[in-house]
Amino acid sequence: MSRTPPNTPIEVIISAYESIKNGEVEVLSEFYAEGYTLISELNPGHLLEPEGALLTRRSMVGQITDLDYSLEEISSRLIGEGVALVVYRLRYRGMLVYQYRFEGRFIQVEAICTAVLVNDGRGWKILHEHLTPLS
Repeated sequence: MSRTPPNTPIEVIISAYESIKNGEVEVLSEFYAEGYTLISELNPGHLLEPEGALLTRRSMVGQITDLDYSLEEISSRLIGEGVALVVYRLRYRGMLVYQYRFEGRFIQVEAICTAVLVNDGRGWKILHEHLTPLS
């Protein structure tokens, strides 16, 4: 499937979530910069370094089925040459599947999110994300 690459920081964020929703783990990596880090609602208060951060993002593809999400109040601004800040409210829900136990549970999450993106000359990439749950 041919797709138009995202041109703006907001388009990168949207494309990353669409890849998770569509189960496209191989496409998902394209949206993240080398050195990507994450603080997430999945592991409150812990900074995940590059290897664990991308692994956590990729795991959403296989562990959450029937994903439905919305990005609200999304905005971006340049904070330096080739650096952008994107803030948004994330709402998502789906079935969290525990693959090794053959069971699952419905989850519903609302979080305030901040993403720092860098332009590496080939396009915008997510360098860091911080997701703070509201519930």
